[in-house]
Amino acid sequence: MKSGGFSYIVPMVLLSGFATPIENIPSTMRWVAYINPLQYMVTISRAIFLENPSLKIVFVTIWPLLPISFFTMAMAVVLFKKKTG
Repeated sequence: MKSGGFSYIVPMVLLSGFATPIENIPSTMRWVAYINPLQYMVTISRAIFLENPSLKIVFVTIWPLLPISFFTMAMAVVLFKKKTG
């Protein structure tokens, strides 16, 4: 069970744009980077700490997190009901 987290976190960090830019990731793996919530948080953190962006620029980066969060919450509810019911 412990190796499951490691096998998920390491690729997500590598595909987040933290170590290498998203543009340098092969196009076959770039779609994984775009559904990775960490990629958006890295982008927002860099912008806040380095550029002092306006709220409009931050919102443009935050909005893709909404469908990801809704999907994650829906799956959590389904799995919770399946486990308890």
